[in-house]
Amino acid sequence: MTTTVLARLAPDATDMIRADHARVLTTFHRYRSDASPAMKRSRVATICLALEVHAQMEEEIFYPAMASVDNALIGRFLPEHDRMRSLIGELRAADPAGPQYDSRVMEPMREVMHHVADEETALLPQAERVVGERLSELSRASAFAAPVPATLNAGRSMKRRAAVYSASRVVAPRPAARPVAARERRRFAWRRLVVPSLAVALVALFATLWALQPRPLTEMDVEGVVKHTLDTTPPPPSVSQAYEKIIPSVVAVRAMANDGEEGTKGMETGKADWQRGTGVIIVDSGLILTNLHVVQGARRIHVTFFDGTDSEAALVGERPEHDLAVLQAKSLPDDMMPATMRSTAGLKPGDEVVAVGFPFGIGPSVSAGVISGLKRDYVSPEGKRLLTNLIQFDAAVNPGNSGGPLVTLDGEVIGIVTGLLNPTENRVFIGIGFAVPIENAASSIGLSPF
Repeated sequence: MTTTVLARLAPDATDMIRADHARVLTTFHRYRSDASPAMKRSRVATICLALEVHAQMEEEIFYPAMASVDNALIGRFLPEHDRMRSLIGELRAADPAGPQYDSRVMEPMREVMHHVADEETALLPQAERVVGERLSELSRASAFAAPVPATLNAGRSMKRRAAVYSASRVVAPRPAARPVAARERRRFAWRRLVVPSLAVALVALFATLWALQPRPLTEMDVEGVVKHTLDTTPPPPSVSQAYEKIIPSVVAVRAMANDGEEGTKGMETGKADWQRGTGVIIVDSGLILTNLHVVQGARRIHVTFFDGTDSEAALVGERPEHDLAVLQAKSLPDDMMPATMRSTAGLKPGDEVVAVGFPFGIGPSVSAGVISGLKRDYVSPEGKRLLTNLIQFDAAVNPGNSGGPLVTLDGEVIGIVTGLLNPTENRVFIGIGFAVPIENAASSIGLSPF
């Protein structure tokens, strides 16, 4: 009789897991980034406990039964539990007053949402198809510490986890009862009523606890969790942020071959012929990288800094095989800022990049695109020399961009723009630009950028 009543009132194991999903997500939804550190720690403690209880219930009762029919499917979810335990450990050790604490909380929230989605759409429907009526038996095993039947125990080959539920304890068999006199049996016959009474009381208690479970997850709950995640997750870096970070390190470069002295072409025509390009500050002593073809053969070189400061500069180093030149500014602004350099290791086609410079002397100008290829070769039209191991990109560049920085969205320099490819005589951009990797550029002055 007791078994029949339990079977009717006890929810299926899959329903229990769905209800627990709702409870876990609800605990996340109550976390607020504007709460006090003490309140944050309290909420996080509730979140961690809810996750651990949920994982333990699945690993002790549900996963062993499912492993007997679909062990490969269960194998997908156990690593997620291990990953969650690692995140819980990190979260408990974190300082709730720290600047990255909210992001740490959001990381397990994202993991849990993926885990819940996988179980709701794959594991639980599969369990209802293949396990069927035995789901109620599993839920009773979880609620009343009944051992999992042998028919459901084929998954025991799965790796055992530490158990905290009473169902995992082995109960020692009771000694055989000694025969008693008929008179004593009649004397204590009323005790036979205790067992069914206790069973009914337990069923009523379980039904009451089940009724107090959190309501099912609604569409509004999901939207609230998603909105909270989006509001607390920092946006990815943008082109404008990359520009703001690199622009204090970019300079305009002007080189004049004929300075207007007597007997020169500049004196005869009444004006000097300036070659224009771009440069980037890489050392706070005023060292500037640019292209060699911008300043080669020049008698006078001037650079203009971000704040408008104009200074004469000297050519102090050159690397013809990479079309690179190093300039030293003679006067420096007070707020000069060298650029941050980043290794090209790990770059791949499709990564977003930004080019900053002075095309046709106009600028500073910014353009954005992606890396089109790596380890490209290019013949420079100015020097008629072969340049190798170049970065190909499609951010718009034109004459005047030469020597300027090619940067990531984080504003870190990965190359020096050196030229563009146009098979016609019109030297304008058609979608193919080249940059010297920053490792080659930094080595031209004897520095390692990293």
